[in-house]
Amino acid sequence: GELKGLSSEERSAQRRRLAKPLWEELHQWLSLERRLVPDGGATAKAIDYTLGHWAALTRHLEDGAVAIDNNHLERQIKPWAMGR
Repeated sequence: GELKGLSSEERSAQRRRLAKPLWEELHQWLSLERRLVPDGGATAKAIDYTLGHWAALTRHLEDGAVAIDNNHLERQIKPWAMGR
């Protein structure tokens, strides 16, 4: 993406500026939505899982060296997965 050529510090600053407000809005929406969803259902479990892993999910906002996705790992394990 457009942040690829930046240093870790610059990437971190840009992520906080551009993406952090969106992540905060998503967190607020999930928290509010969770109150409306009955306990025990698939939607409740998905929201609870997401909120329970929020720190890991948003780690890329604080550390520019952390990839925003795991595509590089997926590409590395693909040959083994395809060989099963």
